[in-house]
Amino acid sequence: MLSENNSCEEFMAICYPGIVKNVDKALESLGGMKEIEKHNTRSLELNFHRKSNLFSRPVLSKRREGAFLIIRARRLIEAGPSSSKQTTNSVQLDVVGTLSSIHDFSSSLFDFQYLPMRKNEDGQYSEIYSALVPSTKEQAERWFIPPIPDQELFLIPFSFTRLCTSSESILSREVANYDLETPGRTAESVRIGDSARKNRKTHTRMAIATDEFPAEPSPLAIKQVNQNTFDPAVHEALEKAFSERPMWLKYSLIVKLKLDERDVKRLLPKFAFHIISGPWGRNWCRYKYDPREDINSWKFQTMHFPFFRFGGESVLSEAFIKWQIKVSSIGIRSSKEWDKLLTMEPTFEYTEGCLPPLRSMWYQMCDIHLPAVEELLSNRLSENQTESHPTDGWLKSGTLDEIRELIKLDFKKTIDTLNLKASESKANKGD
Repeated sequence: MLSENNSCEEFMAICYPGIVKNVDKALESLGGMKEIEKHNTRSLELNFHRKSNLFSRPVLSKRREGAFLIIRARRLIEAGPSSSKQTTNSVQLDVVGTLSSIHDFSSSLFDFQYLPMRKNEDGQYSEIYSALVPSTKEQAERWFIPPIPDQELFLIPFSFTRLCTSSESILSREVANYDLETPGRTAESVRIGDSARKNRKTHTRMAIATDEFPAEPSPLAIKQVNQNTFDPAVHEALEKAFSERPMWLKYSLIVKLKLDERDVKRLLPKFAFHIISGPWGRNWCRYKYDPREDINSWKFQTMHFPFFRFGGESVLSEAFIKWQIKVSSIGIRSSKEWDKLLTMEPTFEYTEGCLPPLRSMWYQMCDIHLPAVEELLSNRLSENQTESHPTDGWLKSGTLDEIRELIKLDFKKTIDTLNLKASESKANKGD
């Protein structure tokens, strides 16, 4: 039997993770009734300590939406003639209200909760949170006014978990015969990410500016090169290049020898080691050669120049993405200067009046063919210097900054000249 009740109230269900003996304290841990009403459409936060405790992380509920009815069921009991009660089969159902959301904490992750406490002489504990985290200006200034109160150290948690739900896969045991299709494959041979790309093995010897430079390649590097099939001409070309010049940039070798980048990358560890930092940073140096002991090695000191910072408009910046680029993509169709410029052979040297092949370039001093720079370098060598400087090498301090300024002026001049010629060519075509 269903009783008629047209006034249905809307409720919210909260599956509290504990035995509730005090309803007021349970509501307080959830933020109070006002906070619960605000979170009608969001997850609830459960704080076992006070909400202002910086050393605890709230537990977030998992909210489920749906349409539910809250029904009160009562079995009717009839009184017999001798005042004995007799249970009947009739049940009265009352619709109390509707339920639109359920907040459940059973699947939430409970992080460690910290409450700063101190053990007293009587064995009882007292909280010291108010002493560690001042709530007023006067309490904060109390730390700096003598006598300074002596408080026990309490380490703040490094971090709390970023997960809201627990994961059992980390703590679960490995299952034998993990792969059902291959019974012999046990869990020891199966790892998470087994199908990911294997780590690339490299046997390149690397050194920073202050390290002792290696005198020979590693045996594994030689073995790796010998196992791969390379054209003997590539070996001879690299060996000849390092005999002529003891230090090279990788890009310079690729352009100079016209070799495939993959072949050069695989063969370089056999002939040279890589310098990471210092005046000769990014260079590949021949074994048994130390530029710090040779004053003539100033020619191989490296310098970085970001051309894209001085390229002007985006139209010109597009020209540095690749060396060979279609003229139509930068909006200039009739300029013969651009056609000639963009179809030239790539180069690793800086020449007056020419654009570089890349937007950002590394140069050796001997590859900068700019009269002003060459004149500067002839006068900027350190005199009576027996040891190279850790950052400036064999050059005087500030030389690289002056070279960058000279290259920047020439680069801007080249850009302005090309833009002017392109505009004149476009205007003549319009006439």
